Formats: sequence, structure tokens, C-alpha cells
Amino acid sequence: MPYEELITNYSLLLNQQGEWPNFHDAEILSVDFCAMVSEDDGKGCAYLSIGPTLTVALELCAEENPYVVILRFTGCSDVEMEGFGYVNDINDLIIEVQERGRFRNGDPLPPHRVVTFEKLRFGLNFRCLEIEVISKLNESLLGCE
Repeated sequence: MPYEELITNYSLLLNQQGEWPNFHDAEILSVDFCAMVSEDDGKGCAYLSIGPTLTVALELCAEENPYVVILRFTGCSDVEMEGFGYVNDINDLIIEVQERGRFRNGDPLPPHRVVTFEKLRFGLNFRCLEIEVISKLNESLLGCE
């Protein structure tokens, strides 16, 4: 499945040439975990999200013009993190699809996205149900060159 079908606001993730960016040496700026998110349904009732949410901010340092993106992953499970410290660079971002089975009527369940922030000094992998690019900042915060 193409990444543009797996990621909401996919175009925000693209580099200046409109291409999938180079994640090699991308620096993880923050990782936020939230076990439950309640939201108002507009009728005065709160509901819980479909599972834990991870929000990851990273700077794409290998790009000609480095930039920062914030990604939100919802419905997360099987989260494993390794090596978070002063320098949190990754080798790559890999997203694969994993089928989950079928509803009783035979229709397929929405697939998991298996996400791997491939480790250089920092590694993170998990399964989730949704991926969204929340925002993009077209400048370097770390002074990547």
C-alpha cells in the first residue's frame, strides 16, 4: 500500500521537491505517549480514542533544506523504544501494512501500520491504526547542515 494511502496529510511530509524525504540522520526531538485521549463528541459526551497515542517530532537533517515534522500515531500497541538520550538520530522510517482479520460480515478490518524508526542511536517500533502529519516547520531547530 502506498504511503500516501497510509498517512493523513501525507503531502506535509514531503520535501521541497515533492518527494518522500530522506530519514537518514533524522533527529528525534520528542516522543510523547498518551494512554487515553478523551474528546467531546459535540453532544456533551466524552469518548476515548481507539488506543494509546504517540506523537513524534523529528527534524529531517539529511535534506538540502532541513525541516521539522510532527507525526501522530493512534491506536498504538506493542511499543518498544531503545536508546533515547542526548542524541536521538535514526537511520530510516519504515511503514509496513499488517492485516488484522475480518469483521463478522467478511469485510476486512482496517490494517495495522507497523512503524519502525530504524535505530542509529535511537530506535522505536510499534503497531498503530492511524498515522497523521500534524504539522511541518520549514526551518531547522538544531542547525542541521
